[in-house]
Amino acid sequence: MEKELKINYSIVSRGTEKNSNHGYLAVTEENDNNIHILNIDHGITKSKVDNSLVVKSIYEIENIAFSKFQLVTDIMYIDNHYKIKENILLLGLGNIGITCLFYLLDKKYKNITIYIRKIRPYILDVIDIIKENYDINIKIINDLSNIDEYQTIIDTTGSSDIIKEIIDNMALRRTLIVLSTPIDEKDSISLLSINRKSISIIGSHELYGISQEKRNRRLNKLLEINQKKTFLGKLVNIYKYSPQELKRIKEEKRNFIEIFKYF
Repeated sequence: MEKELKINYSIVSRGTEKNSNHGYLAVTEENDNNIHILNIDHGITKSKVDNSLVVKSIYEIENIAFSKFQLVTDIMYIDNHYKIKENILLLGLGNIGITCLFYLLDKKYKNITIYIRKIRPYILDVIDIIKENYDINIKIINDLSNIDEYQTIIDTTGSSDIIKEIIDNMALRRTLIVLSTPIDEKDSISLLSINRKSISIIGSHELYGISQEKRNRRLNKLLEINQKKTFLGKLVNIYKYSPQELKRIKEEKRNFIEIFKYF
């Protein structure tokens, strides 16, 4: 009979959870020098671990959560890196957006603009972190009036309306990368604009079309790289789990990555 392990943490993902009652993922206790990462709901404190990702137990939870979100960008980049050209517009700065930003910085991209509707205090804090650790000046905008300036546009908002606006206003022969999951599924994209302007659109989701073995290998590589980032704790809030706390967090975002601790 397969052994059950305690769940030590669960990680919040608004993009996944805003249109469902399901949690994003959970992280188990250590077992044989490994820990398991699996998809289960918040509030579950013990589970079987079949079909889970497995990483070494030496890594901190902040790194595990950060690297797991960053896996979305990493899998996209492996096959499409040659299509990502300066200057870059990054739409959104949630879980996927912030980890994508640091991935691009680590790849030495220098000309990055971030579109954010509302600048929260923790966003200003991360700009200071970037200035301390990278040789780059990040530009922040809150409108999309100059979309045609950008060579590569990366969406992490999950908004069909924003994606439509981007496609309608992109310049010729530009690239749009959709890392988000537009669950609203509005039929809003102009196929004529894509055709006439020779726009390249790249969709990427780390759960589909990628073997478990490859996902596990790439995640462990990211953990190794990100272990050197001493500032990851500043991007993460950890709370003691309760249904009331989960409801509050979904209503009021306080940091890029939010985690529940059970034991």
